[in-house]
Amino acid sequence: KKIISVAFQLKTKHAGKEKIKQNGTDKKKLKEESHTKKSESKASSQPKPSGAPQQKSKTTPAQNSTSVSSWLTTSLCLFVVVVGIAIAAYHFREEIDKILHSEIVSRDIRNKDSDVSPLETFSRNNQIDEDNGSDDELEMIDFENLELKDLNSDKTNVEAKKEEPNAKDTPTTEINKKVKKEEPKVEAKKEEQKVEAKKEEPNVEAKKEEPKVEAKKVEPKVEAKKEEPKVEPKKVEPKVEPKKEEPKVEAKKEEPKVEAKKEEPKVEAKKEEPKVEPKKEEPKVEAKKVEPKLEAKKEEPKVEAKKEEPKVEAKKEEPKVEAKKVEPKVEAKKEEPKVEAKKEEPKVEAKKEEPKVEAKKEDPRVEAKKEASKSDIRKQYKFSSITNDEDFKIRDELDEADSLFNEDKYEESIRKYDLIIRAHITSPRAYYGKGLTLDKLGFKHMSNEFLERAIDFLARVLDLENVPDELYKMAGRKLADRQQFRGWGGDAIKTFKKLSERFPDDLSLKNEYGVSYMMVGQNDKARAVFQEVLAKHPNSGFAKVHLGFILKAKDNKLEEAVQLLSEGIESQEPGTIDGRFFLHLGDSLIRLGREAEARKYFEEGEKKGLFLSAWQRSLYNVKGLTGRPWWTAEETGYQKYLNLLKENWKTIRDEGLAQLDPATGSFLPEEENLRETGDWKQFTLYQQGRKNAKNCEKAPKTCALIDQIPDAKGCKRGQVKFSVMSPGIHVWPHVGPTNCRIRAHLGLVVPEGPTIRIVNDTRSWKEGQFIIFDDSFEHEVWHKGNATRLVLIVDFWHPELTEAQKRGLSAI
Repeated sequence: KKIISVAFQLKTKHAGKEKIKQNGTDKKKLKEESHTKKSESKASSQPKPSGAPQQKSKTTPAQNSTSVSSWLTTSLCLFVVVVGIAIAAYHFREEIDKILHSEIVSRDIRNKDSDVSPLETFSRNNQIDEDNGSDDELEMIDFENLELKDLNSDKTNVEAKKEEPNAKDTPTTEINKKVKKEEPKVEAKKEEQKVEAKKEEPNVEAKKEEPKVEAKKVEPKVEAKKEEPKVEPKKVEPKVEPKKEEPKVEAKKEEPKVEAKKEEPKVEAKKEEPKVEPKKEEPKVEAKKVEPKLEAKKEEPKVEAKKEEPKVEAKKEEPKVEAKKVEPKVEAKKEEPKVEAKKEEPKVEAKKEEPKVEAKKEDPRVEAKKEASKSDIRKQYKFSSITNDEDFKIRDELDEADSLFNEDKYEESIRKYDLIIRAHITSPRAYYGKGLTLDKLGFKHMSNEFLERAIDFLARVLDLENVPDELYKMAGRKLADRQQFRGWGGDAIKTFKKLSERFPDDLSLKNEYGVSYMMVGQNDKARAVFQEVLAKHPNSGFAKVHLGFILKAKDNKLEEAVQLLSEGIESQEPGTIDGRFFLHLGDSLIRLGREAEARKYFEEGEKKGLFLSAWQRSLYNVKGLTGRPWWTAEETGYQKYLNLLKENWKTIRDEGLAQLDPATGSFLPEEENLRETGDWKQFTLYQQGRKNAKNCEKAPKTCALIDQIPDAKGCKRGQVKFSVMSPGIHVWPHVGPTNCRIRAHLGLVVPEGPTIRIVNDTRSWKEGQFIIFDDSFEHEVWHKGNATRLVLIVDFWHPELTEAQKRGLSAI
């Protein structure tokens, strides 16, 4: 009211000034008009020139400024009035609530003393309010002396008392009247409900109360059950929390969604009923409307108390102030739920509800597991043999990761194993599974980086404690295999040594330990291992074939080799049906003059799929490649490069002859035990796709020519070398290791006498010319002449191999 009166005085004062200005403006206007008329009369007496523009009438600046000034003044006054009303409504909202509270309390006291029904009192008071309004009450307020503590203490209960009778007893038409009256009263600024409407409607009532209260009051039964709980908590809580000066934020904290979750109609009705009964002493009304449907659910008032009180009362923390201004009975009734709230705060309840989670342990399945012994449970688990006690606790997670691996979802599997390892740093199965997955990714991406990481994780399994024996063996074998594939044969030997030491009675591990020595050419150590095995297990077919192989290839003890190889193959043990053993058994029989027996083994190997054919017995093959004993330059597709070498054959010859001097040490004896008699030496320039820089310095022109032939210098399964044979040599029938190459011999020094047999066709060399053949077929060499034979051997990739295959093939 003060703000409105000040604004009105300002407007009146400004209007007086404007009136004075207007009078002065009018005088000036009269003078200007008189002056204009005189000038027009003079101008009319003078003739106007033709074509002269006519002057337009103009509004004077004084008129414009007057209208603008008046409009701005009016707008400013209206703005001040509106802002003042809004500020006053917001600033004094708590004081108004306090007045309403004190008024209701006084009415309750009068009603109690006069034994008048609360419903009659409410309707009578309501009628008085409608007739007289509440301006008198507002005028009696001393706003400056009001205490905010008193105002904040009983807001919740004031709203409850105000709105409960409305929800129970007032019909829909009566509420509609109030709503209609509140709007004009806001404009007239006469009654208390103007202020309430301005405060509550924009913040809370307009958004929450009106749609819910009016819609639900049409049905009296619904009103009694739903309006009370929804009106009270929604009005009280947002009014208490305006201390933050963010009514919108408060509304968000106490939106219907939150209340719907914790303070559903059933729960709210339970809380508010006990408050209404003692305050208004309406046992009859409550019994009629509430008891039949809600009493059975009275056990949940605690829930509401938990939600409202920690938010409202905890912030106020002034139950004593309430006691000062409210009757003892009301205080007692309000404080009781507060005590309950302290005892049953959400946190306490959450702790009490946790036992419900523990109750899950009482599940029949869990009880059955408890009653069953650990051994029985482990036996029922299909991966029990590779799972220790710790891994058994997380078996579901491990099985999930394994299933992803089996479904070829390697990236997802890796992430799952990583999560397990972070939580369980000593899980053997997790390390093993991740190692296998990285190995698969290595194959997928053709990456040594993944392979090496796989080796690292597999190695960690062997370093962990409490690794089940079966898992230890699986991880160790896989680790050694990957180490050998990577070319780390020495590491593979260490791995098998560790395995054989842990399991000294495991025959298969001992045998694999011996093979690991053979893979790196340490046949002497391998021989000792297999002899040790046969001393304990004389019937081991695996040990026999491997020891027979060593005796034939290294020691050239053919008779012993044939016996061990044949007995081992006949045992049919795993690992004995291998092309290597059939090949060396047949070779041994041929060298012993038992060619017919040898051919039987070669044919048997072809039937078993160990050889491409009885004549083409290479062991490292690519399926589908054309196989023929002899090739022409046109069939190879390398005519260009073959002609390049042919054109420079004399230069190549001279560099080769220069290295024949024993003092140079260039030519070295053949070491594959292929010679029966004679002398056969070689001088290697390229091997397994790598250039021998030291030797190429001795034959730079030849190497410069080879560098121009990509499929020769880069052939990882071939060689480029000088080959010299002395007279009287005989090279046993043998085959090359792979069908992935085509071998070309360039004759450099070719005397009479040397010949070569490929399958059943025998040919000889010529100087400056090539003979081209597939050395995966059986071939044999003789030199029955009197002079040394010198040739350049150049291996080319098989012309049918793709570039991807060439890159992916391992070196031989």
